[in-house]
Amino acid sequence: MTYQDVLEALAASRGAAPAVAGPGLLSRLLWATERAHMSLYQMELGYPTAVALGLALAMPGERVVAVEGDGSMLAGVGVLTTVARYHAPNLVVLVCDNGVYGTVGAGTMESATRHGADLAALARASGWDSGKVIAVETARETADALSRAFRDPGPWCIVARVAHTPNERAGGAGQIPLDVVEGAMAFRREMLQRRAAAGPGAGGAR
Repeated sequence: MTYQDVLEALAASRGAAPAVAGPGLLSRLLWATERAHMSLYQMELGYPTAVALGLALAMPGERVVAVEGDGSMLAGVGVLTTVARYHAPNLVVLVCDNGVYGTVGAGTMESATRHGADLAALARASGWDSGKVIAVETARETADALSRAFRDPGPWCIVARVAHTPNERAGGAGQIPLDVVEGAMAFRREMLQRRAAAGPGAGGAR
């Protein structure tokens, strides 16, 4: 399974849900696959899930998705316990695990998942509902898991095993032609518009 398989499955289920994507290839491919005002691209390593959790708590009427790589999740792995503690039912965490730190150096440095670390097991051990932590290895499994995650209450953690290709950094999807600040401002405007449209007291994950 490739990154593109995973992101196409996400696009099919996501609708207008806000998304926070990690650095590097994931953000570039998300931009190329589905551009949306409610996407924060190139979030720093270790922060996508933390930011998405904050958004989910602030916007209970919206599904919110974090799009992480294994390196980013490992860099901020403590957030798994925080998610379990606050238990936002509208949060979906999608981790693309290719076993390397794809944005560091030559993009070939192996991550801990290449040496036995199991991110799905870490989520369960952190207090997540084990029935809502799913490890997937095919595009079909990924699509089915995301369909459930955007339909049923969470939080959900989907760990998708993707192939690592040595030239993926060079191949990529090019640079995102969107300044980080500009993207954040567009995200904020859309968020405020949605909250205004929902009115006071609006709630319940969509």
